[in-house]
Amino acid sequence: MTQIYGNAFRRRVIEAIEGGMSRNGAARRFDIAPSTAILWMLRYTQTASYKAFKVGGQRRPILSGYEENLCTLIKKNPSITCRQIQLFLCLQNIKIDETTISRFLKKLGISFKKNTARNRTKSS
Repeated sequence: MTQIYGNAFRRRVIEAIEGGMSRNGAARRFDIAPSTAILWMLRYTQTASYKAFKVGGQRRPILSGYEENLCTLIKKNPSITCRQIQLFLCLQNIKIDETTISRFLKKLGISFKKNTARNRTKSS
C-alpha cells in the first residue's frame, strides 16, 4: 500500500529542488521515487501548494443523474433486465457494469424479483 508523506517532508523535498538540487538527486537524498519528486514539484509549480490531495472519501455514483430516466424506463417495461438497461445506457455513451446497475437499483428500492415460479406452485 502506498504511504502518504507529511506536508513537512514534502516541503523539505521541494525546498531542496528549489535550492538547486535536481529532482532525481532530491529523490535519492530523501529516499523516494524520482516520479514522486517530479510530481510533487509539478503540483507545487502549478498550485503553489505542497499539500497532498485528499485521500479516500465516497465517490458520487456514476448513475446519480439518471434516476428519473431509469425509473421511467422501468415503469414502461417492468420486465427489463439489467443487461437491457446496460445496453440502453451504452447508447447514451455510459459504460457501466451490470453489477453496478443492480446495486444502484437496489439502493433506489427497485427490485426485479419475479414471482412467477411461486405462483405456479400455488394450489388452484
